Amino acid sequence: MDENEIKIKYFVGNTKPTEWTSVYYYSPQSPAEIEEKGEIFAVISLSSPPTFDSEKGGNLLLDRLHELYFDSEKDGVLECLESAIYGVQKRLLELLENDEISSEKGIELNLSVLVKKGRFVYIASMGESKVYGSREGKISDLSSVLKDPDGKRIMKVGSLVVKEGDRFLLLSPEGDFEIKREEREKIIDKFSLRYLKGKKIANESLVGAMLVGLEETETSIDSKKTLQSKISKKEEIPFEDVIEEEKMYEEEVLKGEADEQVFEKESAFSAQIKNIQIKKYFDNIFKSFTDNRYNRNGKTYKVIVIRTIDSITKGLKNIGEFLWYKVLGMKKKGRGSLYIREQNGNINWRPIILLSVIFILVSYFIFVSVKRNRELAEHKFNMEQKLNEIEQDKDQLSNRISSVVNTFDREDEKTELFEQVESSKTELSKVDVFEERRDQLLGQLNELADKINRRVRITDPQIIKDFGVIEGTVPSDIDIYNERLYVSDKGNGIIYSIDLQGGDMQRIADDLQSPSTISASTLNELIFVVQNNERALGKVNLEGNIVTLFPGITQERLGNVTEIDAYEVVPGDNRVYGVREDKKEVIQTKRSTDSYGLPNVRLKEEDFSDLLDIDIYAGKIYVISKGQGVRRFYGDEMETSVRGIINQDNWNNASCIYVDKKYLYVGDNEQDRVMIFNQSRGNDVTIIDFLLQYDLSQILGGSDIIDIVADLESNSLFVLAGPKLFKIDLSEVQNFDY
Repeated sequence: MDENEIKIKYFVGNTKPTEWTSVYYYSPQSPAEIEEKGEIFAVISLSSPPTFDSEKGGNLLLDRLHELYFDSEKDGVLECLESAIYGVQKRLLELLENDEISSEKGIELNLSVLVKKGRFVYIASMGESKVYGSREGKISDLSSVLKDPDGKRIMKVGSLVVKEGDRFLLLSPEGDFEIKREEREKIIDKFSLRYLKGKKIANESLVGAMLVGLEETETSIDSKKTLQSKISKKEEIPFEDVIEEEKMYEEEVLKGEADEQVFEKESAFSAQIKNIQIKKYFDNIFKSFTDNRYNRNGKTYKVIVIRTIDSITKGLKNIGEFLWYKVLGMKKKGRGSLYIREQNGNINWRPIILLSVIFILVSYFIFVSVKRNRELAEHKFNMEQKLNEIEQDKDQLSNRISSVVNTFDREDEKTELFEQVESSKTELSKVDVFEERRDQLLGQLNELADKINRRVRITDPQIIKDFGVIEGTVPSDIDIYNERLYVSDKGNGIIYSIDLQGGDMQRIADDLQSPSTISASTLNELIFVVQNNERALGKVNLEGNIVTLFPGITQERLGNVTEIDAYEVVPGDNRVYGVREDKKEVIQTKRSTDSYGLPNVRLKEEDFSDLLDIDIYAGKIYVISKGQGVRRFYGDEMETSVRGIINQDNWNNASCIYVDKKYLYVGDNEQDRVMIFNQSRGNDVTIIDFLLQYDLSQILGGSDIIDIVADLESNSLFVLAGPKLFKIDLSEVQNFDY
C-alpha cells in the first residue's frame, strides 16, 4: 500500500451572512514539498455581526493560513503552524480595523489544523474546535491534551506518531455539540459523514466536519521507537495531563515503549467523567472572563468583550470601595462600624446622613407616585367622558344619516354628516385608554361613513377562475354573451370561454398575436383586435369556434385601438366602435357581408385626454377619458349631471365601464372600487344617480381592475383584476335603486 495514501470525507453546513464554516485540504504536487511540509487538513468556523462579510473574510483567512505555512522558513512543522496561525490572527485584526461594529461586538474564530508529514501527525487548534483520533476502534479526544506553546492562550499544539488504520475527525465547536459520543463512534467506525446530511441541526451554518483516514504500511517496533524519539518534548502531546478516569495509555506506553501513545484505552466515559468535563468547561469560561491579566490578542477574538467586562467590573468595584470606605468612612471589620476609622468614640454621622437622604428620596418618590396615580385617574376620567360624548354624537349622526342617505339631491347635507363622522374619528384617535371600547366605537363610526358613501366592502367573493395557475397568462379583456364569459389572454394568444359559475372552460381561439381587446356581437361572433400588421381585426364564430382575420384592416389603418365594442345600430347595421388612446378619438367600422370596412372617425373632442374604455347602449356612446370620468354622447354630446356622490368624491379617475339595460358600472383603480349608477332619473336622461359602490381593496392585493361586466339575470357582477376573475352578488343594488 502506498505510504501516502489518505482517505478524506467532509461535511459543511449552509452558509449564512453572519455565520460561515469551511473545510480545507491541500497536498503539494511536488514530492519534495510534501516531504518538507506534508499535507494539511483544516476545519474553520467564523461568526460575526451583520456588518462583516463572514464568507469573504473566512476565505481570506484560509488563504493567509496556506500562504504563511507553505512559505514559512522556520524549522519544524509546529513552528510553521504556530507562525501561520499568528498570521491568521493578525490578518483578522487588519480586517476589523475599518469595521467599528465588528470591532466592538467581536468576531469568533475557531480553527483546527492537522498536518500529515511522513509517519508523523501534527495538530494545532485555535478556539473551541475539536480533534478526535481513532486507533483499533478506540476513540480519543486529542484536542483536550494539546499544549499551549507560549502561554498566550491563542492556540494549542501537539504531535504524534501514526500507524496504519489511524483515523482523525476534525470538528467545529457547533459540530462537536451536535454530534453525540455514540454518533461520533459510528461516524469514525464507518468512515462516513452521511449521517450529518439527514440530521436536523439547529445551527447548521456553523457545523463543519472532516474525516481523515491514514492507510499506511505497518512499521516495526524498533522503527516506531526511532520515530517516537524524533518528537521533541515540546511537541509531544502530554497525555498524562488527561483527567484520571480518561487516561489513554498503559504505564509502559507513557514511557515511550510503544506507539499507541496518542489514543484512548477505553471508549466509554462514565457520568462522573462527564460531570468533571462540564465543570472544567465552565471553570475555563469563568476564568477567561474574570482574569484581568489577559493578553490583548486573546483566543477566538473575544478579547474585546473580555476587556469591556473587566473594565466595568473593576470600575464598579473601585467605585463601591470609594463610597463605602472613603465617603462613608466605614470600618472593614469588627465592631463599631458606625464610627469613623482612627477616631474611636466619635460617631460617624455620614451613614446617618445617608439614611436621612434615602428617607427623603423614598418619601419624594412616594409623593411622585401618588401624584402620578392621581393624574392617571383624572386622565382616565377625562378619556371616559370623551368616549361618552363621541358615543352620543355617534347616535345622533346615525339617526340623521338614516334619514338622508336614502334620498337624492342632498349631497351637501351628506357631505356635512361625513365630515362630522371624520371629526369624531379624529377625536377618538386621541383616546389612549379603554382600547377595546375605543376600537368598537371606531368600527361603528366606519360603518356610518360607509353608509353615507353607500360603500359595500367585499371580503370573500367567489373566484370564477384564477388564470395565474396557467403559465404565461396575461388576461387583457372580458365580455359576456349568452350566459358565457369570454376572456382574452394576451400572453399566450388564447381566447377562453367559461360558464358563469367558472366551469366548462374552453379554448375557442389559439395562436393569436397578443389579443388585446374583445367584444361579442349580436351575430353570434366575438370580435377581437390582435397585433398583426396585415390583419389587425378578427372574429370567432361562436357556433363552430372558427377564427377569421379580416383582410384590408391593417394595424396601421386600425391605429392604436385599446378597447372596442360591437354594436347593432339597427337590424342589419352592425358596427365595431373603438377608442384610439393616442389620437384622442373614437372610430367606427361598419360590417359589410362577412368583413368590416375601413375605420373612420366617429367622435373627436379637443378636450379628450387619454381614452381608456368605450361601451354603447340604446344608441348612446359612453367613453372614459382620463381625468374627466365618464362622458355620454347621443349624436352630439349629451349633458349629464351626476347626483348622489358626496362633494369630496368623483368618478374622474375611472378606468373601465360597462352598460346594460338598467345600470352603468364604473371601475375605479385609484380607489379600488366599482361604482354603480342609474342610466337616467326616469324620463330625465340628463341626470345619472349614484346607487352604491363595491369596495374591493381587501381582495385585489395590489392588482388593477382590468375590466368589468354584469349579468342582471343572475344578479352578478364579474370583475377581472390581475390574473383573477371574481364574481360579486348584485342583490344589494336594489336596496338603493329608488
